[in-house]
Parts: sequence; structure tokens; C-alpha cells
Amino acid sequence: SLHLCLPPERAAAEVESGWAEYHPFVLRGQIEPTRLLVYAARDHGELEKLTELVVASHAYATAAADT
Repeated sequence: SLHLCLPPERAAAEVESGWAEYHPFVLRGQIEPTRLLVYAARDHGELEKLTELVVASHAYATAAADT
């Protein structure tokens, strides 16, 4: 699995869709609900989705760094 950060709305959507779960510290209220555990890809289709999530996480992280 991977640890990723996504905007809150996107994180919630990915959890709802089954692609990710909230980091355990999110569930304890210790960190914001942008932190996710994302499952490893098992085939090429899943690898494409995982790549999309990594790119989105990078965009979120670099946008935050620019502010």
C-alpha cells in the first residue's frame, strides 16, 4: 500500500469507492482526513488508477507548498 494525501473531498470519494482507507490516525482524530492508505495495484487497470492517485497527490502537495 501507499500513503497519500488528497484534498478532503477527493479523499472521501476514494474511501467511498473502495480505493483507499483513511489512515488510522485520521480515525483517531489525530490528523486531518486528507491522509490515506491506498492499496497496491494488482493489474494494469489498477496501476492506471494508482498512477492517477499519485499524480493527484503530488498536485495537492505542491499546491500547498506554493501557498
